Amino acid sequence: MPQSQPYTSPSEYLLTFPEHRDTRGTLVVADSLGEPTLPFLVQRAFWITDVPTHSQRGGHAHRTCHEAVVCAKGRVEITLKGISIKHNSENNISNSDIWEHTFVLDNPHTALHIPPMVWCRLKNFSADCVLLCFASENYDAHGYIHHFDDFKSSLG
Repeated sequence: MPQSQPYTSPSEYLLTFPEHRDTRGTLVVADSLGEPTLPFLVQRAFWITDVPTHSQRGGHAHRTCHEAVVCAKGRVEITLKGISIKHNSENNISNSDIWEHTFVLDNPHTALHIPPMVWCRLKNFSADCVLLCFASENYDAHGYIHHFDDFKSSLG
């Protein structure tokens, strides 16, 4: 049975990419090999732009795919939600807690890691927002959970 990531603090989801500055500008590196800055191998990359005011994106969880999102330009708010499941001594589910945290991404040196089985909603995009996403898997429509009640029931 899939399980949501345990949640201890917001900082565990933030990744900081190294930057190299000189008179020509700044080079920011996201790498999944060598000296990795991403906790998974990248199989797909995409970006989101021109999101209309007051629109939201996301509203889903991935069953197995990891994502890391970077706001290359502008600003966006991303809310992650998960379920921490507690087991009793017989390894049966004894309790579960829903956690939620909203992150503001406005810096191209910082990424938000979204592990599998963590609910994600994106909102409050600035007009100039360019949001890059690195994914650990190719697109698979069956890998998404689009309804929060289905998400909750798939965890417990």
